[in-house]
Amino acid sequence: MKIAVISDIHGNYPALSNVLADAAAQGAERCIFAGDYCLSGPYINECIDAIRTDADAVVVRGNEEEYLENLVGKDQRDWTDGQMQISYFSFRTITKDNLDYLLTLPYRVDLEINGVPVHISHKQTDFPDNPEDGVYIFGHTHVQGSAQTRDGRLTRINPGSCGLPLDGKPGTVPYTMLEITEDGRVSIDDRRVPFDVKNYAKNLTNTKQYEQATVWTKVIQKELVSGQEHMQPFLLSMAEYAARIGDTGRPYTVETWEAGYAYWNRTILPYRAIIVDLDRTLLRADKSISDHTRRVLKDWQESGATVFIASARPERAITEYRDALGVTSYVTLNGARTITPQGTMENELSGESAVAILTQLGEIPGTVISLEAVDGLYANVDIPIWQPIVTDRLADVANREGIYKVIASHPDLTPEELALAVGEVPADVYYTVADKKLVQFMSRTATKWGGIKQMLAAAGIPAEQAIYFGDDHDDIEPIVQCGLGIAVANALPQVKARADDITDSNDEDGVAAYLRRLEDGAFAR
Repeated sequence: MKIAVISDIHGNYPALSNVLADAAAQGAERCIFAGDYCLSGPYINECIDAIRTDADAVVVRGNEEEYLENLVGKDQRDWTDGQMQISYFSFRTITKDNLDYLLTLPYRVDLEINGVPVHISHKQTDFPDNPEDGVYIFGHTHVQGSAQTRDGRLTRINPGSCGLPLDGKPGTVPYTMLEITEDGRVSIDDRRVPFDVKNYAKNLTNTKQYEQATVWTKVIQKELVSGQEHMQPFLLSMAEYAARIGDTGRPYTVETWEAGYAYWNRTILPYRAIIVDLDRTLLRADKSISDHTRRVLKDWQESGATVFIASARPERAITEYRDALGVTSYVTLNGARTITPQGTMENELSGESAVAILTQLGEIPGTVISLEAVDGLYANVDIPIWQPIVTDRLADVANREGIYKVIASHPDLTPEELALAVGEVPADVYYTVADKKLVQFMSRTATKWGGIKQMLAAAGIPAEQAIYFGDDHDDIEPIVQCGLGIAVANALPQVKARADDITDSNDEDGVAAYLRRLEDGAFAR
């Protein structure tokens, strides 16, 4: 006789359907179901209906069914916590006939097939450590693994989880085909059936289970996609989080449950660094950081991430935001100067090159020219929002040490036209466009990405563990090089084209919005 052994379906009817079809194709004459038919998947009734239509099936009860039994006769108005939402959803979903059926199932069945003793229970611990000869069937661990003595007289079968496998083989679901011949010979075949786990996990978002038990479903989605255990680490983290915030109530409130999930999810994401450009990315149009954005960044810092700033601004124009966010490492002047707790790294323009550029710019009438130096900003005209030191002797300033960039704009020329008018620049100089109106001339050793690399190296964080948010030309390379590169909605089209994903605009707190989506498990495409 050929028997399909199936366990831990957990409301995943599409997976059960695939397994039953494969079992029929393999010539299965009977099914054995080893418990856990509900919780974690929304299709509880479909699974139980399929089992009940098989009059010859042997069915035992699992531990998850106890959660439903414990809710029988309870006042549903008291179901206000977050921790038990999956049980509440399952209880509300299951039909009375199916619930009655589950609660009358035995915990253990012992029978004989072709003279061979067969023992069935949901947990292996229900059997003795040194069992007698026969076949012992159990599930519960969600990891497939059967074994047989060399003489074939003792067989242990764990078919794995049909609905929620955790044995690191995503894309398939397991069951075991048991054959007991008429003369009592026992053979086993641990089978894997193809199943689109990722699509199933994605579709859970559109179910009532997701609406009514969101956190639990999100953790299950992670388990499905990865094929690895997440629930137990999450529950351990929940206990640590509740203790940290002084919440001693059990079960957890919805607020604690959801906040604890967000905290845990941040700790398991592969990102240890959040790097933000300032103007038009993190800062709103009024140059402020919203309280919401501050809170989100602080949450990530408390979960172990480090926040960095990478900006075209000089250090004096970053101090306010550095202090507000608790940032200790930052790139200034597009990488001409990088500050970390370990020291400051500088990539200056040579005086000769700076003078050459100033000379060329000076030959274009109407050009507004400024020079960023170690002791401040100098310009050939007053620029009220920058408050520079106005001088007609910029070349004299350029000949001193500590020159970081030459900045130019023109009332009648685009930045690209102005750069073209300048012509050939010294070999050790390059230019970049900023804010759609400025041309910045800098040392080739000074780039925003170069500064970020120095900053990350000082912190001991690989680039692949960094998230970068930006909007402008000089943000393209960091977006490409970091593990996750995000463009705000108001970014240049060229920047969006190279980004891994696009978030809301700077005025819509796009940085915070994306980080919250990551906490929710909404990963980049």
